[in-house]
Amino acid sequence: MMQRNAGSFQQRGCSTVARSVRSTPAVHAARAATADAQPSTSGRDERIVSILIECGALTEADVAAAAPALAGADEAALRASLTALAARFKPRHVRDIAVGSPQALRLDLKSWITFLEAWATDDVVWSVLRYQHAALASTDVFRAGRAILFLRNLGPWSDREIATRVLLCHARLLAAEEAALEGTLARLRALGLSEERVQEMLYHFPGILYDFGDEQLALAERVFERNRTKYAFMGSYEV
Repeated sequence: MMQRNAGSFQQRGCSTVARSVRSTPAVHAARAATADAQPSTSGRDERIVSILIECGALTEADVAAAAPALAGADEAALRASLTALAARFKPRHVRDIAVGSPQALRLDLKSWITFLEAWATDDVVWSVLRYQHAALASTDVFRAGRAILFLRNLGPWSDREIATRVLLCHARLLAAEEAALEGTLARLRALGLSEERVQEMLYHFPGILYDFGDEQLALAERVFERNRTKYAFMGSYEV
């Protein structure tokens, strides 16, 4: 289980670490890489490298790896995201996001962490930020909240199911506009499916809501029927 980190990177005495790596070859390489990526903003990218150094969770090689993907990033937003991560997760977990998914640092991570923690444990929050950051970048917390509420109105979704099945596996649903969700729901009902059937199908296959098509529907139908038959034989209809 991940444990929260008590303080931000400014509070951990990281200035010593920052001074020790500020002029190393790896850091010079990172600065050169960001300058090449955004030649007209090289001064700003120098500051991006400095912000990465100051977070205290990254080695020289980590900074060199992460900096090019953050060329041109808003400095205040980047600092705020790193602060939010450092306040919530251990340094190694901050490092894994910064190096493995540096584009995630462009998000408003403070807002996303606050939103996600309403549904998920720290482990799941970290995994969503690490692996679903592209989906989060296409939406915001307000639209994401409306999408989840729409889904919960259609079935017996627990917080745990929202976390493990939607946030981790179907994060693209968070970018769906309510009108689009209503449209997909109307198309399912127009197929002559009962309301119970529609709700069950969306409960087991929420991806239909953002990727609706004949092929997806046919696949969902086949799997749904196979599982229903299997669990009916076992004396339970719960899949």
